[in-house]
Amino acid sequence: MNLNEADFSYTGFSGIMADGMSAVMSNFEASIFVNTSFLDCNFEGANFKNGELIGTSLNFSSLQNANLANINAKKASFSYGNLTNTIMRDGNFKDADFTNAILDNVDWQGANLENAKFDLGMFEKIRKTFEVIY
Repeated sequence: MNLNEADFSYTGFSGIMADGMSAVMSNFEASIFVNTSFLDCNFEGANFKNGELIGTSLNFSSLQNANLANINAKKASFSYGNLTNTIMRDGNFKDADFTNAILDNVDWQGANLENAKFDLGMFEKIRKTFEVIY
C-alpha cells in the first residue's frame, strides 16, 4: 500500500495492522495510534510530532529522518527498525523496545527512556550524550 506524502494529521487510529506499507514523507502530526501494528513499513521522513503511538508496534520498519518530537510512545516497539537521524526530542518512550534497532544519530534530548529496552551498552551511550529521563 502506497500512502507516500499523505496527510493524516489530527487523525485517530486504533487496532490497525499493516505490513509492508509505504508512507514516506507523510504527515501524522498530532495523530493518535493505539495498539496498532506496522510490520516492515516505510515511514522515512514522516512527521509524528505531538502525537501518540501507545502500544504501537513498528518492528522492522524504517523511520529514518522521521520526526517523533514530543510524542507519547509508551510501550511502543521499534525492534529491528531503522531510526537513523530520527528526532525523538522530548518524547515519552517509557517501556518502549528498541532492541536490535539502528539508532545512529538519533536526537534523544529530553526524552523519557524510563524502563526502555536497548541493546547492551546503547542506553549508556545515549545517557552520556543527551539529557534524558531514566
